[in-house]
Amino acid sequence: MEPELFVDPVPNHFLCSICLGVVKNPVEHIDCDNLFCKGCCVSYGINKNTVKKNCPLCVQPMNKRMKKMNRYVREDYEKLVMRCPYAGCTETFSWNKQEQHERECSKGPREECQHCREMIHPKFSVEHHKQCDSFPLKCTHYRCNATVARRGWEEHVAGHNTPEALERDANMRKIEQHLHLLSHAAWCNEACSSANCRKMKVRSFFYFRKWK
Repeated sequence: MEPELFVDPVPNHFLCSICLGVVKNPVEHIDCDNLFCKGCCVSYGINKNTVKKNCPLCVQPMNKRMKKMNRYVREDYEKLVMRCPYAGCTETFSWNKQEQHERECSKGPREECQHCREMIHPKFSVEHHKQCDSFPLKCTHYRCNATVARRGWEEHVAGHNTPEALERDANMRKIEQHLHLLSHAAWCNEACSSANCRKMKVRSFFYFRKWK
């Protein structure tokens, strides 16, 4: 985040040495206590499996040497006051309320959810879809490919667990197994090399007698 968006000058120790902006989701180097954005560390190639990445300030290794920001430093960090980045909005708010303001700011970009028609910020569209009552969910239950809105999902799933539905599914599975065995018996001959061929033929005969 650009330091110019903040009301007061941002202390240098709150600036990321990789992106040169105000740290976001900050992590702290164990040796020099410098702060970095967590996202910048990922893009810089720092993780628990890589090596030979050094801090750009103290030149000490950064791998496996990053920790959470000190809680006392975090208190000052969360007190930073910033301006709204959208033109026409003059509101100011604390740094830790940035996302909340972006959701509610009337001057920010908005797009319509194609499922519930609610106007939402594009940045939070994925999160909105996880909660949208009209978002379509595809049922993966046995022989059911229905698409149901989230608001009716629980009722739809409950319908698959009634005694009648469970009995119907059990019967359908038996019929499918019976047809599969009959299909095998139709093309199989005495020279079949299948280890279970003889067993399958016998089972198909009894299934045929049962369902005839």
